[in-house]
Amino acid sequence: MKLYLLQVDMHDYGSKLLDANSYCNIYSSFAKAKEQGIKNLEERIKQVEQDENITFDEMIEKEKLNYSFTITRDR
Repeated sequence: MKLYLLQVDMHDYGSKLLDANSYCNIYSSFAKAKEQGIKNLEERIKQVEQDENITFDEMIEKEKLNYSFTITRDR
């Protein structure tokens, strides 16, 4: 059985909302890991948009937000 490690990290420059906020989990399929990772990322982006009263595009444009989304398969 192949396992997939999902890791989603977000950093919000200028705020402490996301700096220590990371999501990590193991899934038995790539499709499920991808689905859950996207869902987690979308929820966190919505939360920051509401809390900071700024859109995702504005955060990226002003370089206020950085994120990484990684799925790694075991060998």
